[in-house]
Amino acid sequence: MEGPLTPRARAAVALAVALGATLVVWAPVVHSCFYADDIVLLYDARNGAPLEFVLTPYGGHLYWTRNLLFLGIERIFGPDPRPFFTLSLANQLLNVALLFAVLHTWTRRPVLAGFWSTLWGTCPLNMGTLNWFATHGQMMVASLVLALLWRAAVLERRGTIPGARDAWVIVAALVVGATCYGVGVGAAMAFPVAALLLFPRMTSRTRLLVCLPILVVPLLYVVGQQLHALVSVRPTGAQVPGVRLLAYVPDQLILTGHLVAHGFAGLLTGFLAPERDFPPALVVGAGALLGLAVVAGLAAADGPMRRRLVAVILLIGAVCGIIAVGRAHMLWFMGGTFAKVAATPRYQYLGPLFLALLAGLLCAQAAQRRGRAAVGLVAAVLILTIDARAWARTAWHVDTHAWAGREVAGLLQRVRDAAAAVPPGTTVVLPNKRFQSVGPVFSQTPLLFPRAAAAFIAFVDGDVVDGRPVRFAEEDPGIYAALTEQPGKRIAGLLVPATPAP
Repeated sequence: MEGPLTPRARAAVALAVALGATLVVWAPVVHSCFYADDIVLLYDARNGAPLEFVLTPYGGHLYWTRNLLFLGIERIFGPDPRPFFTLSLANQLLNVALLFAVLHTWTRRPVLAGFWSTLWGTCPLNMGTLNWFATHGQMMVASLVLALLWRAAVLERRGTIPGARDAWVIVAALVVGATCYGVGVGAAMAFPVAALLLFPRMTSRTRLLVCLPILVVPLLYVVGQQLHALVSVRPTGAQVPGVRLLAYVPDQLILTGHLVAHGFAGLLTGFLAPERDFPPALVVGAGALLGLAVVAGLAAADGPMRRRLVAVILLIGAVCGIIAVGRAHMLWFMGGTFAKVAATPRYQYLGPLFLALLAGLLCAQAAQRRGRAAVGLVAAVLILTIDARAWARTAWHVDTHAWAGREVAGLLQRVRDAAAAVPPGTTVVLPNKRFQSVGPVFSQTPLLFPRAAAAFIAFVDGDVVDGRPVRFAEEDPGIYAALTEQPGKRIAGLLVPATPAP
């Protein structure tokens, strides 16, 4: 007997709830200010040649696509952060819709798909990505992988085997994803295997095409480093040889487990525990619950469902594992413990996303009978209601980095005041002081971010304010010499040597 709503209407309502809740929680993100790496990106984009910026592999990551997107927005809108973070909000809504589409296509349970999409879409763990545009690349990776999974789910439901065209789409999407953010490399390694699991009857030619990213992406990574070396002398951070990373495999496995458990704990608790550092018991309990659920689900699942579960588990392991590979050898620098690294906000986006997908599949596997489905519906409504009340009653809010915006405004005001104090045409010289909003690393590495002068370049077009040329006095002769010897860079003409003290 049909309910008051058709299946399509129920799906539309469930999706609307997920999108609406996500929008309500994250709408303030559009008012975020640039800080840390965002300001460095602005400086690099406005300081030198566009090609050099696009090819720059920050921290060793290939960022071609992310950098190209950043440069395009900056060229159209300038250093106004609102278009950047409006895109972040829109991308989050897109990813919620795609997560819903994958779950609904695989399970045909709109309430279940809406529940997990809402829980992930509103999860406080996402703030480390939504309010920091430097990490936007992993949102793009999420969109690409979810779109591929949705296509796979549609083909699987139709009983259609992917052909060469589908394979080339997979190759293109994964290669683009690998140039968006580091987790894209992990996805590119795991998704071909997941595709082989989901479609065991693909032709040999299609299988070979699907597996191309496993070869192409590592090669692309090496080529990317070399291309950047040809167009720039800018250092991108020390690279750890791959052989040396092998010594950290045990630490990498432990950190991967911490990342998964922390992500699942944050996904389940939502606004009941929005803190960055969870109690160890919560993380251990969430990890144990996930492990038991996976074992039970795999044991009870039929062939197609078991393949879906394993495919999603592979993606979770890949996106968390690639983070662990890049960070396990840096524990001393990032807090000293696995738990501290796992709690780093920007590392908890794709992991919880695929954990929500996995949990949705496990719930669908468990809810085979109408009685269980009814209990699940009541539980979903109860959990979302409690989570919504926690969000409304706690002091949790989107961190818009207003303090960074105030430092930028203060610098620009000092420049305007200095310009107003001298006749038109007079050169204004200000001290090249440290700029704190770029964070402790870049504020102490003036060759990468030359302090106030770099912030001026990031937020001001040209080197003239109110008819007065602006310059910054650099006290360190070595820094001055190194930066002024870079042809074609704005910074070379913006610095002057500080007058020696008498």
